[in-house]
Amino acid sequence: MKRLGGNITAELQTKIDGGLNDIGEQVTQWQTIATPTGFLDMTGQSTKYTDFAAKVADSTHVFLFDYQGDIPAENLRMIIKGQIYDVLFVDCPMELKYHYELYLKYRGRQ
Repeated sequence: MKRLGGNITAELQTKIDGGLNDIGEQVTQWQTIATPTGFLDMTGQSTKYTDFAAKVADSTHVFLFDYQGDIPAENLRMIIKGQIYDVLFVDCPMELKYHYELYLKYRGRQ
């Protein structure tokens, strides 16, 4: 079966416990768990899911890439060309294990 390929390499990161800082506050760190190559596309403002207040309605972009094994579905973000995106929803369409669709929300530069 032909693979998707892609033209953009991203860093898929998960949130890990970074311990406590000097004044006892919890520190959050991000660990890269994959560097997939895929396609980034902007989602439109009109979507059929807005009536249902679904997470995909809040997404600003979608990133498609080849299936690379199971990935966690929570506490994820992507770094693409120095831009930070929160991962709102991880979809492996029809559980075919062919590709992933990650629905993202743009957060800004690193």
